[in-house]
Amino acid sequence: MLLGTSWITAHSLFSLSWDEWGSIIVILTAVVGIVHWALNKANVELFVPIYEELKKINEHNKKTDDRQDKIDLRAIEHDKELIHHDEKLEDHERRITNLEERQQ
Repeated sequence: MLLGTSWITAHSLFSLSWDEWGSIIVILTAVVGIVHWALNKANVELFVPIYEELKKINEHNKKTDDRQDKIDLRAIEHDKELIHHDEKLEDHERRITNLEERQQ
């Protein structure tokens, strides 16, 4: 024992009686309960509509991304076709030039 005192006795804890500790616990429980209720109410009334709007925006963005991916694939295919047509055109120009040179 330090200086003849103890931090816990049969009737107290940290110099507060058990009924004082009970009152503190009840008050803290009530405060925590009120804060919990307020946060749940705020969640339902404030955040749920925001979550719903964000969900709609995310779905819209996903659809837009899917469309953009399809457009990108089509652009790549068109680029390949354009290169192929360009090669064919160069081949035709070369063949025409050869024919013109033969006729002269």
